[in-house]
Amino acid sequence: MKKLIPLLLALALLLSFGSTALASSHEYTPDDSAKLSQTITTVIPDNKLTWYLEIPADITIKQGGYDARVDLTNVEIVVDSGVLSDKQKIEASLTYDGVLTDEDNTDNKINYLLSDKNAEPEYEETAMKTGTAYVVGTKTKDAETYNAPDAWVTEYTWDMAEIGNYEGTVVYSSKLVETGA
Repeated sequence: MKKLIPLLLALALLLSFGSTALASSHEYTPDDSAKLSQTITTVIPDNKLTWYLEIPADITIKQGGYDARVDLTNVEIVVDSGVLSDKQKIEASLTYDGVLTDEDNTDNKINYLLSDKNAEPEYEETAMKTGTAYVVGTKTKDAETYNAPDAWVTEYTWDMAEIGNYEGTVVYSSKLVETGA
């Protein structure tokens, strides 16, 4: 029996190593009800940028010579909601067709010009080209600049004009520009 005891002890020792090895290779997986979760949230503010243009009142060019230049006055860019970033600006532009049409006889027309206030009135070359958009106002996050043109009719055109009530239209538009600055 003396020989059997060391053999039984060796066998017990061997079985204890086997169960330890078996226990260490087993992975414990909790069931679905024991899972824990974390919620991550963020808020994106409603910073949708909206704006509108306050355009000048209608104007009248008085019949006459070069002294009849009329300031169109400035358009104003008003941000309604949101905030301009440092890399954005709003540009207000105008276009015109350069023609005033008699209300009663649409065949009668008077050509007119728009030009920068600093332009010499006697040089038609200083006039803005018809159909081309000209920036007349810019709004950035920190500043605004405006430059309303003058409307005028050349003396020769006045001399050739037929009697009548003439009307024309200047069209204002605006757009958001990404400056990349």
